[in-house]
Amino acid sequence: MLISTFLTVLNIFFTMFEFLVGSKYFNSDYINFSWNTSGNQLIYANFDKLYKINADGSGLVQIYQTPDGKFISECDWSNDSSKIAIKLNNANG
Repeated sequence: MLISTFLTVLNIFFTMFEFLVGSKYFNSDYINFSWNTSGNQLIYANFDKLYKINADGSGLVQIYQTPDGKFISECDWSNDSSKIAIKLNNANG
């Protein structure tokens, strides 16, 4: 229940952000999150930061921040959940 509420709030946030800023600078179609293989942790990006949270809503931690202010637009776990891949974009996409 907590994760469902969290994802709903996250979706509302990105929808509002795209409305306020416009798709010229930011395309929320490329914002995503990813569950690890076992389904007990979720990663998600928020602008230039990447966060990890447990499925029960505990343990929220920032695990990465881009050094140059680029946006993290995509993230995904490796099949064994030992690595995370991210895609970066700047203000021009």
